[in-house]
Amino acid sequence: MLAKENRLKKFRDFAVLLKEGRICFGNFIDVKNWKINNDKILKNKFAEDSLKIAFLASKKNFKNAVVRNRIKRQMREVVRLLIKEKKIRPGFFLMFMAKKNIEGKSFQEIEKEILFLFDKLQILIKTKKL
Repeated sequence: MLAKENRLKKFRDFAVLLKEGRICFGNFIDVKNWKINNDKILKNKFAEDSLKIAFLASKKNFKNAVVRNRIKRQMREVVRLLIKEKKIRPGFFLMFMAKKNIEGKSFQEIEKEILFLFDKLQILIKTKKL
């Protein structure tokens, strides 16, 4: 489970993300992202170092609730581990959207896809190997 400070849940936060955010496409996961920029949004002030994340598996694509919840749980766990290891750069709103072809993918495949998307968005903090 993600920590409360990392959950994207307020309507105004979703509205900003959907209006200002950019989408990044993957094979079976898409990510809508917005780098926090208080100059564009005058009404709401967001902390520049916050990281808010949401996960979406639509009922249109996944009729069975068990499948929807499993997909969201797997995506959430990958991101939770990355946050715990401090590998994600703060200052972003992110929304992960599962595509229909994610069904039946293993945890390792989902992890690889999310790492690919973070690398594509340049959100991942690179650590130097010794």
